[in-house]
Amino acid sequence: MKLPDPLNALLDAFYEGDPGYGLTGRYPWYTAGTIKEGISALRRVLKDFIPEKNTSAYHLFFHCDDFIPFEFLPTLLYLLSQGHKIYYLPAERHPITEKIFQSLSVLMETFSAFTPQKKEMTDAYITGMHFTAPDQDRYFDKKPSLFLPRTGAVGILTGKENLASLQKLAKDIVSFFGTGKGNVKKLFVPEGYHFQTLLNCLDEFCELKDYHPYNNRYRYASSIYLLHRQPFFDNQFLIIKEDTTPLAPVACVFYETYTDEQMLEEKVNHHRKVCYSIYSEEGWFKDSLPFGNSSLVNYEVDKRVMTFIQNGLKGA
Repeated sequence: MKLPDPLNALLDAFYEGDPGYGLTGRYPWYTAGTIKEGISALRRVLKDFIPEKNTSAYHLFFHCDDFIPFEFLPTLLYLLSQGHKIYYLPAERHPITEKIFQSLSVLMETFSAFTPQKKEMTDAYITGMHFTAPDQDRYFDKKPSLFLPRTGAVGILTGKENLASLQKLAKDIVSFFGTGKGNVKKLFVPEGYHFQTLLNCLDEFCELKDYHPYNNRYRYASSIYLLHRQPFFDNQFLIIKEDTTPLAPVACVFYETYTDEQMLEEKVNHHRKVCYSIYSEEGWFKDSLPFGNSSLVNYEVDKRVMTFIQNGLKGA
């Protein structure tokens, strides 16, 4: 997909760190580094993206939170390319994304942002916010809706991975401060697995501890686990802890152990509905991607939205 020239010009300005756009904003995870990495990944994804034709066009209300820069832009462009009319409302207005969406509003008549839209004009709601049943009826007027919870990826280790693969996995864990849907938040490892080599690979990203919003999350998590005497591995900026919870918080990665491939498959299948993607060395595990793909997965068109649209606004 070719981006319109005005949108390309904006991305170029952000990539070069144009001070006129306020790189820090109010989102703690928007830094010059994450913005540059996001733009690079965004352009790689869109370069090979060919929109599918769609016979039905909908009026869609899109209300989500971009934890990483421009996270939902490919999904919005996918919907716009199919002829859908989009009203976009971010959970919080950020100066960088605001410039992007204002540009889209000018370039595409079927897109609007930050302006009210009547409920009767909306066919469906796509949101990252969770609503109770009564609230859902009140806000969504009993129309179809898709909830997009924050999610993450699973990494599978056998203990036989080479150093290059573990270095790629380390980046899959910490890029974008671990906040994207493609970042690894859960590991499956064989019993007796030694984490030292992976921790050594993660040391390459030790500058994360100098970023206060991230370090505050790390210190909070470590103090809680120490208070409750829960064991964990630690390299002074990232915690690796055994836990059956599907997704770990920022500055943490959870892991579970397995004894054989059947047990591994059962555990992974149990997590498929709550984890966005799966990684393994060279993609050996069924339906998995090779390590090192987190940036591209973070910026791919959200497959939950694609399924929702393709199913005629029925649950993904």
